[in-house]
Amino acid sequence: MDQSDDESVRNPNDMTHHYPVSLLERAKQRNLPLDTLIAEALLVDILNRQYRPGEWIREQDVADRFGVSRSPVREALRQVGRFGFVVVRPWRGAQVIELSIAETHHIFDLLEVVYGVTARQGAAYLTAQDCDTLEAILAPAFLATQGGAREAAIDASFNFGRYIAKLGPSRAGYDLLVQIGRLALWQNKLLMAESIDYFEPAVGILRALLLSLRAGDAQAAETLARASVAFGRKAILEKISAMSTAAAPETFSASRTN
Repeated sequence: MDQSDDESVRNPNDMTHHYPVSLLERAKQRNLPLDTLIAEALLVDILNRQYRPGEWIREQDVADRFGVSRSPVREALRQVGRFGFVVVRPWRGAQVIELSIAETHHIFDLLEVVYGVTARQGAAYLTAQDCDTLEAILAPAFLATQGGAREAAIDASFNFGRYIAKLGPSRAGYDLLVQIGRLALWQNKLLMAESIDYFEPAVGILRALLLSLRAGDAQAAETLARASVAFGRKAILEKISAMSTAAAPETFSASRTN
């Protein structure tokens, strides 16, 4: 599922108000099985912070919401679990993962390698027109440094890397970057959307990365892509550490944010 599918139309009086109508229509057009359709909707909900870290997603609640039995819901939760966002508990549902220092290190270490390789390869195959498209994708991030919507800037940063990978030679590489990148995107939305000081240096690195891609400088592109991930990792780890408590010194869960 692409991040560009995340737009939703919500009716607060409708029990399916979290469900993205545009995604529903596309799923029907693609003749997707019901469990896949539900899994995509739940993933959008998690990315949009409808479910917080540590929060339960109950099988019966989801079944009632979509007017289906629990069987497709159970399989949908397994799919979301394979994406890394939840831990499935048999007969109960699934629990959204908590943000931990160890897990964050793991996610960003993987992303740094994959994004670095993607950028290095991109310097060889991206055209001037592709780079113009990348600049347009980054426009919300540029605006965030001038007071624009910061959450849109986080989405733009994700879409920037996703677009580079999408044009690349490997579908497997694209899928890997998107899967790991979504987890990093989620952490950024949870923790960094309100951090005004975060965006100017983060966007500055992406500007430099774009320039290196335009110049076809593979080494600089890889270095800057890695630097972008490292900057995000450092900021997020600092946030998690600050939000830790004596009872759970390395986790940040929904119960401590309500």
